[in-house]
Amino acid sequence: VADIIEFLTCPWYGRFEGFVDVDDPASAVYTTGKYDLVIELEHYSPMIAYYIGYEDRSLVGPPELIVAGAGIWENQVATGPFMFEEYVIGSHMSFVRNPNYWGKTTVNGVEYQMPFVDRLVRPIIPDESTQIAALQTGALDLGRLTGIKYWDMLDRVAPEMEQLSFPSGAGTRIYLRCDEPPFDDVNVRRAVAVGTDLMEFKAAAMVLETPLLFYPVVPDDPAYIPLEDLPADIQILFEYDPVLAREMLEDALGPADADGFFFKTNLMFNAESLAWND
Repeated sequence: VADIIEFLTCPWYGRFEGFVDVDDPASAVYTTGKYDLVIELEHYSPMIAYYIGYEDRSLVGPPELIVAGAGIWENQVATGPFMFEEYVIGSHMSFVRNPNYWGKTTVNGVEYQMPFVDRLVRPIIPDESTQIAALQTGALDLGRLTGIKYWDMLDRVAPEMEQLSFPSGAGTRIYLRCDEPPFDDVNVRRAVAVGTDLMEFKAAAMVLETPLLFYPVVPDDPAYIPLEDLPADIQILFEYDPVLAREMLEDALGPADADGFFFKTNLMFNAESLAWND
C-alpha cells in the first residue's frame, strides 16, 4: 500500500487526477486482508491497471532527479545507451553515446562496448507528408514506423530503399464493464466477439497479412500461441458468425426487443487513445 501511495503522490501523479483522490491517497488505497488491496476510484476507469501496472511512463524517479527538477530536460537521466545533447524546439533533439553504458555485444568472438553510434539526431517534422518526402529523398537515414499507406508508393519511387517489416508491440483495446449487465455474463461477451467481423478491422487498417490473434502477445514473442493451436472454444471467438452470435445472445438474454436489439451500449474514448490511432 505504501508503495502505491508513494507512486500516486510522486511528481507524475497527474496521471491519476480524476481517478483517485491524490490529495488524500491513504483514504483511497488500503487493504482489507492479507491478499486484498482496495483502490477506490472516483469514477470508472479502464486505464487504471495500465497506469499502475505497466504503462511506459509509470515510474518513480530517483530523488536526485526530483530535487534537480524533472521538468528541465537537461536533468533527465537514465541507464540507456545515449545521453541528451541538445533539444531545439521545432527543429530536433540530439543524443550522444553514453560512455558508461552497461551493454556489450560479442561479434566473431570479440566483445565490444555498445552502442556503436556516436551521435543520433531526431528531427522534429510534424507534417507526415514532409516526413515521407525526407525519407524518400535520403534526407533521413531512417524512417521508423512508416505508415502502411505509404509502402506501395515507396516501393515504386525508391526501390533501392532497405526495408524491415516487423509486428508492432502495440494494440488498441476495448474494455467492457464486466461488473454490470449485460457484460457481466461471459456468454454475452463471447457472443459479441463471435458477432464482430475482425477481418473488416484488418481491411480498414490495411493489415490483412497480420494474424487475427495478434495482441497482447505478438507473433514474434516466444510465448505466442497460434490461433490454430488454441482450444476450439477460443478459436470460435475469432470466427465471424452473426447467426451464431444472435443465437448465443438469445440464450443469454432472451429474445431481442421490437427493434431487434438485445441491448444498447456506449463507447467512451479518451483523448490519448484517439491521438494514438489518428
